[in-house]
Amino acid sequence: MSEIGPEAAKLQAALIDLGFAMEGEQIVKDGHRADLVAKRGGEAYVVEVKIQVPFRRTQFLGAIAHGILQLRDLKQSEPARRPLLAVWVEKGKPNAAREFESYVQHHAPEIDWLIVDASGGRKWKIGGDQGEGAGEGRVSIQPPNSAP
Repeated sequence: MSEIGPEAAKLQAALIDLGFAMEGEQIVKDGHRADLVAKRGGEAYVVEVKIQVPFRRTQFLGAIAHGILQLRDLKQSEPARRPLLAVWVEKGKPNAAREFESYVQHHAPEIDWLIVDASGGRKWKIGGDQGEGAGEGRVSIQPPNSAP
């Protein structure tokens, strides 16, 4: 990705904090370009970025649904890459992460995800790694299938 906004840059920094390396490769399918391409360990990822400013529940869930559809579409042309939905919300309402997690788990449990808010709060489920953090680095990590 050549030029990214400040919110997308914060998502990218959060991914790097979680051990990802960004790749310069471009992935395009039917006119849609993956926002980021990344690697962590032996896994390659295609990342769809969604920015929600200001937080409005219906628009937020619509953006999440759109992100899921885009990732499923990109996955068809990049089957070796895992789909990851990265979301940035301005002033994450206390329920934003919970609603996001619930929506993705219900509608797209196969998709890995990361949510970051303007204060630096983070929550993620990526390749069996699940946790919450603030600022740089990891604050708490739970094994898969454990309650957050």
